[in-house]
Amino acid sequence: MSAEFLSALCEGRILASKCGECGSCSLPPRRRCPECGAETGYVELPHRGRIITYSEIHVSASRAELPYVVAIAELGEARLPGIVRNARYEDIAIGDEIEVIIEKRPSESPLSCWYFFRLTKQKR
Repeated sequence: MSAEFLSALCEGRILASKCGECGSCSLPPRRRCPECGAETGYVELPHRGRIITYSEIHVSASRAELPYVVAIAELGEARLPGIVRNARYEDIAIGDEIEVIIEKRPSESPLSCWYFFRLTKQKR
């Protein structure tokens, strides 16, 4: 992740890069468009979106309690992966609405923030 992304995250904002030439958005933000190579600028994404795919994780090196659910959510013009904290795999469906929750982690670093998804509205 870029320093700009993490710094914005600690300010409560989610940044993606957007190409001025082809309009492509990407996360994490990049200085050059992965589609056409042109320079990009930043665009702020909404904190709400919809799940477009998800999976249950049973083996992981992370500190998260197993199993846990990861999802990719569409937030405006970009897609963001994240852990869904308040739902079990069987309770989630494609199209469910999520909210991105940003939290500070206990750390000495000024960029000690991260995010997770909270399911807000189920499609079913």
